[in-house]
Amino acid sequence: MDIRIVENSKMRAAWDLNARAFQDSFGRAPTELEATDNFPVYTRGDHVIGAYDDDKNGVLVGMVIIRSQKRCSIITNLYVLPDYREKGVGRALLEFALEHLEQPQTPKPFQLLANRENQGAMKLYNDLGFRETYRWDNGIVHMERRDNWNAPKMPPPSPEHDH
Repeated sequence: MDIRIVENSKMRAAWDLNARAFQDSFGRAPTELEATDNFPVYTRGDHVIGAYDDDKNGVLVGMVIIRSQKRCSIITNLYVLPDYREKGVGRALLEFALEHLEQPQTPKPFQLLANRENQGAMKLYNDLGFRETYRWDNGIVHMERRDNWNAPKMPPPSPEHDH
């Protein structure tokens, strides 16, 4: 398995995988508005990290998007193809992101939204140092990983954002 930043020339494969993730998550294909061909524009300034199966000619089997903002980095769109789940691919993607995107001189918290009923994801996030900071009635939780837990708390994003 090879984990790396997705090159612009490979962004279409990432967009296709993202559309499949939408189908798996919501049980329907994305609408035209939700699924534009502007994925490279949508992700401009973001870090799109991919997991590639070297045994299958480098096919993209998982991805995560990290949005770097002024006060935090938002983890979105973590998705791994079903045949590759429970094999450490999601962990490898997040560990790559955390290792390569953390800035020791100006550490920022990483934030994400998760479905608390997804026990595998919740265990992974907890193992990587994320803590639940807010919980909505719809089962979505806001989680954060930061070096200094005594610093002022960041307000959680709304549950309508990507998770």
